[in-house]
Amino acid sequence: MKQERGHQAEQVVASWLAQQGYELVAINWLHPRVEIDIVAQKADKLYVVEVKHRTSAREGFGDEYVDHKKQRQLEKACGYLVQSLQWSGEIGVVVVSTSGNTPVVDGIYEYYFD
Repeated sequence: MKQERGHQAEQVVASWLAQQGYELVAINWLHPRVEIDIVAQKADKLYVVEVKHRTSAREGFGDEYVDHKKQRQLEKACGYLVQSLQWSGEIGVVVVSTSGNTPVVDGIYEYYFD
């Protein structure tokens, strides 16, 4: 059930990103060491998109679950993606939070690495 809800959340976020003018590059992009929920592009910037779903606000918002360890994983994922796609442009990481029994987007947070 949890995996199914996560898949639903990813589909909702993919649709939402497309409506916001992002071009979807991949959903569930796989590398031997990482999986990226969504890869999207807007203008000349490529985005690694992490989808975090919570059934209710009582569980907190999705970005609250991106701890230091997850941030480092996302940073490594960017490196693998850049290498795999031979991307030479700018890259960003965003966490999109969804909530509800039927997932809806309730927040988007951009991360910057040191």
